[in-house]
Amino acid sequence: MFDAPAREVLRVAAAADDGTWARARAWAFVGPGLLTIADYRHTMPSRMDRLTTMVETIAAEVGVRLR
Repeated sequence: MFDAPAREVLRVAAAADDGTWARARAWAFVGPGLLTIADYRHTMPSRMDRLTTMVETIAAEVGVRLR
């Protein structure tokens, strides 16, 4: 949910190594990302939009284009 500079501040402040950062990104992609998008599609469309943006951002960081 953070922009790129804020994500870097978080990563540095958390002293997250590459493996930890990769696991956190994967968790965000699948957990609050993909698993909840379908649930909120009709009941909370604004939340679904934020989650979709988050999933797309995470995918782009690792070189995957979803659309």
